[in-house]
Amino acid sequence: MDYRPSRVNLDGLSKTETRVCATDVLPGTALKIVSGKFVQAVAADAGVVPLYVANVGHLQGLGANDPIPAGDSIEGEYMDNARRLAVRGIAGAVWVKDAALTLSATGGTFTLVGGADAPVAFAQENFTLPATGNNHLALAQVK
Repeated sequence: MDYRPSRVNLDGLSKTETRVCATDVLPGTALKIVSGKFVQAVAADAGVVPLYVANVGHLQGLGANDPIPAGDSIEGEYMDNARRLAVRGIAGAVWVKDAALTLSATGGTFTLVGGADAPVAFAQENFTLPATGNNHLALAQVK
């Protein structure tokens, strides 16, 4: 697939929460709310707290590969069932359509399910994530 998403919300729904981010956040990463601010979510958060996917900082003039600075407002797309979102994966990973995805242990990015991890989304395309740079947005369907 040659097209790379320039936005996170791919399903046309506007189901968001707006908060200040506690740290720099890349669009397409998983978030949770702690003390009223968005912070990176990790694998242990799946199924325990509401999860969101960081939207692009359009109001700040930022693009899909530009981090939103700590302290700025950020829109988090609700990870509701059957939503189609662009999510950020781990560099160099190979995703195949319908592969189960979960959150990485270190936070924010999505990775292939392994072991006892529960899926939070499913890959919607065959895609090899670039080995370098920030251009790692790929299509996913939320579980």
